[in-house]
Amino acid sequence: MIDELVTRAIGIARSRSKNQFHEKWGSARFLCAVEELRGDKLSKFLVYQPPLLQALVASSLPEQAFLEKDVVASFLKRSSPEPGLSICAIMHQRNYTPASFNVSNSNLPTQVQNTLQELGLLTAIPSGLDPIAEMLYRRYKTPKIKSWKTLLGPEYTHTLGFLKQAEASFKSGPSNWLALQNSFNHAIFIALQNHFSAVGHPGKCMVKDKNGEIVNFGSSLDRNNPFAKECKTIADGFRAVNTRRNSLPSSHPYDKKTGNQSMSLRPKEKKQLLSRLQAAYGKFVLLMP
Repeated sequence: MIDELVTRAIGIARSRSKNQFHEKWGSARFLCAVEELRGDKLSKFLVYQPPLLQALVASSLPEQAFLEKDVVASFLKRSSPEPGLSICAIMHQRNYTPASFNVSNSNLPTQVQNTLQELGLLTAIPSGLDPIAEMLYRRYKTPKIKSWKTLLGPEYTHTLGFLKQAEASFKSGPSNWLALQNSFNHAIFIALQNHFSAVGHPGKCMVKDKNGEIVNFGSSLDRNNPFAKECKTIADGFRAVNTRRNSLPSSHPYDKKTGNQSMSLRPKEKKQLLSRLQAAYGKFVLLMP
């Protein structure tokens, strides 16, 4: 049965008719789902689709499409920027650059170049600049007394991308800001724990379990863990952000502990979290190498 549906979906995807946009959209999503399930290279039919349809299906691209490279390369090289823009966030999350898909920067539309540059995925950051320090100082008055490049090492641009996306959402999407700021917090927490392990700091705790999987951020921040006991202000601030992030509609439909319906971040809550983050980052930077 599924083979018949695949054949039908391929036929619709191949059609040159301009009156089948919704059918082609549905077929493209279906083919991506089948590829994710069975491994068939069906996302290749997206290469020949209109830019708008490619952009709409970007979030459904299977992992194989990123490994095979051709489909994503076609998104990036379209003269219309929508397909390339639609996968910028995904590329940042997976730490891909245009070079990962054998695409040169000169082949990218200007809008896509600008977006990837803002996410730290295009050009190297000049050695004398520390954008994370500058951004944290502007928003939280965090002292610029240590190098975030030294702390984060090769993870610097990846972590910077989270902070830039958070800042871009600060006014227009408070809930999205909260989720991205929490990802930034988790990234710098892991980096600080690596430093703690190297110097034998009493606040060190496990960031990976015995299977090599990253420990849940909330568990790492538990009040009974060494980090929370040794670095209370940081742990309290990060825990408040992580806990509130877990009760956003985009995270879970209901609050895990209370069972209440999830709600978007309210202005009063945002103000309180900003205050706690300002205190947390002020203490955090003092512990950096």
